Amino acid sequence: MSGESRSRDSGGIYLPGGQQKVKNLFDAISEIEFFAAAEASGEPINRGFFTTKQKIEFSEVGFKASLVSGLVVALLSPIMIAVFEKLIPVFGSYEPNVVDKLYVFLLTIGFTVGYAFFIARVGKCYSKQYNITKTMINWLIGGLFTGALIKMFFVFILFHFIYFVVLTPERLYQWALYAVRTLHLSNVTVSSAYQWMLEFRGVFLTAAWFVVATTLLFILIPTVSILKTWLREKRQNRVEDL
Repeated sequence: MSGESRSRDSGGIYLPGGQQKVKNLFDAISEIEFFAAAEASGEPINRGFFTTKQKIEFSEVGFKASLVSGLVVALLSPIMIAVFEKLIPVFGSYEPNVVDKLYVFLLTIGFTVGYAFFIARVGKCYSKQYNITKTMINWLIGGLFTGALIKMFFVFILFHFIYFVVLTPERLYQWALYAVRTLHLSNVTVSSAYQWMLEFRGVFLTAAWFVVATTLLFILIPTVSILKTWLREKRQNRVEDL
């Protein structure tokens, strides 16, 4: 969908111009803001102008956006938990202070939370008076939430699989024997690595639940923005009816 528009002489209705593929989240939100402004200054645009192809594009953009933010959390959350558990040093120390922990925590969730607040910009455009804008938001948010939930379940299962199947004490012991007998590593080195892995494997269980929490937060932020607009509009309608 293009950012260009034209208006009919009769009625001042804004209509979409030529179609262009929505490639990313920035394009999608820009389109939503553009048509919200068009419907606010003219008349509601028929939902039929938002074609099936564009619905799929918006849903795909939302789906990919949630996967990108989810990938960042999935990669960083085990490291964050390991830092908190004093298994990985931060700034060269195994004894992180409050500032160090806060820095690691914000580094882990910062991208996802920032992404969510950026997406929440569409909330101010979610008005029942905006036909096509509301439909565009529904498809974008639908793809976003679908991707976020699929990512959450996948990472949750993956981290539990790593804990219960990949990094079991028996399997780690077999790897330790292989390292000593085949790779000829020293017993001290292998023993230290074995003990560290036994402690580190528990990180994945905590990280799995942390991913669930951040995913719910990622979903909640745009939802609250939309609900605020919906409730504000509902209160305004009640005042006008009095």
